[in-house]
Amino acid sequence: MRQPQIPEVPIGLRREFAEGRVVLFIGAGVSMAVDAPGWEGLVKRLISTAKLRGTVLRRLSLEQTISLFIGKRGGRKELREILRAELDRPRDLVIHEALVSLPVSVILTTNYDPHLSEAATKLRISHEVIHKDCEIPQKFERRDLTIIHLYGNTEDPLASEEDLINFEREHPAFSSILQHVLLTRTVFFLGFSFRDYNVLNHILRTRTMMRVEDPQNFVPTHYAYMVDSDPSLFSDLWAQRQLHVFSTRKGRNSNETSELFRAFVGELSQKVAELTYEEVERERMILRVENDFFESIARHGEIPVMRRESTFSVFALPERFEDSGLRKREGWKFGIDRKRLYEKWIIKGSLRLILNCQPRYWEEIRGYNSLIAVQRLNMLKTIVEENLDNSGLIFGIRRHPSSRQSFASLGNSILLQSDSPPTEGIIYKQSDIVRNRHAIGVFNECFDRELEDLMCDAGAPPKGVDDANAIRKLKVYSLERINHFIAEATSR
Repeated sequence: MRQPQIPEVPIGLRREFAEGRVVLFIGAGVSMAVDAPGWEGLVKRLISTAKLRGTVLRRLSLEQTISLFIGKRGGRKELREILRAELDRPRDLVIHEALVSLPVSVILTTNYDPHLSEAATKLRISHEVIHKDCEIPQKFERRDLTIIHLYGNTEDPLASEEDLINFEREHPAFSSILQHVLLTRTVFFLGFSFRDYNVLNHILRTRTMMRVEDPQNFVPTHYAYMVDSDPSLFSDLWAQRQLHVFSTRKGRNSNETSELFRAFVGELSQKVAELTYEEVERERMILRVENDFFESIARHGEIPVMRRESTFSVFALPERFEDSGLRKREGWKFGIDRKRLYEKWIIKGSLRLILNCQPRYWEEIRGYNSLIAVQRLNMLKTIVEENLDNSGLIFGIRRHPSSRQSFASLGNSILLQSDSPPTEGIIYKQSDIVRNRHAIGVFNECFDRELEDLMCDAGAPPKGVDDANAIRKLKVYSLERINHFIAEATSR
């Protein structure tokens, strides 16, 4: 018999974890994976204790059975005793430790057991536990982690049909928190069966609250991992409700199913940690980008590729501030530091430049006079001539002047901006550094297409970026254009 396969953690979910947008929603399946009874197991214990007929569970819902038990036994005292006996006992906390260690600040759960808090305490994670509405103002997000038991704990459980029907009216703060995270955060459901009326109501209401034709464009996508006998049913049902369900088929017995769940949580922790580590490393790279970016990437064994479009580029910046024509020494020093970085890039990696050199651009956009323009163009000419046979530099001149200022893509992960006004909707501006993967991909694709056009203009193969002869042809063609611009600037 084939062993059920652990599914791949969706990259979209991993990115949401890395950006700190995920709220975990923990259902009974997580407790069952550490050998605690689920809802049905608890209700069977109640039926046995109250000596109810065996047909009750087949004819009534779980919540109705609990209501019947409370009525028969004259109150909730015995219910609390059974829940404490079944759920408060010590368990293996490996799964719970992995979950509270994920990069989340809020965990919602419908479980009564204290295992999430026990795991956080064991790992010395600063956290608050909320069991009642009235605790929200004092405790919510006051620590690194907030654990909210939407249905209370073993001392004060919400379990009967009446409790769940009245949940929204009697527990408005919990209801509001649930609605808020469904509208604004990415919720990841683990061990949840989606048979809970309250949660279903909030999920479906989220879509109807957004009175638009395509709510998927406004409501976050949520995720759920399930272990089920027929996972495809849930995937098909919930896909249209903005919920991405990925799953594993149940094992041959409860022990095998628990092991599958443990294996998935282990895989989840590893994948999220990997991406979080990449994000942390990227932040460190960003801090060094103006100084020595190449070394920080080289440690990862990547081949650095910088794509850039600019005005003459910092390559054309004079070595002496007095010769630069710049007003501020700080700006000149910044440019020289980048110039050193680009020189290193040519030697050790690959620098792809497409520059604006037309007189209309340097006169109208940059405000350079002819003297400065000729100086910069001659410097560029010298650099290109010195690197004519160096394939580390791919150099082209734009066909037409562009109002776009200066962008640089470093590999496929980081996009830099400087002098950056609104940019035709292509680039999402986030300070001076953009890490929007879609924007980076669009920029790189546009750059590569323009480079292909310039290759054709030069009489080289359009896909010739890996061909030394084609790269040389493009640079020779670009030198001819620079000479033309020098002559035009000199005649002014």
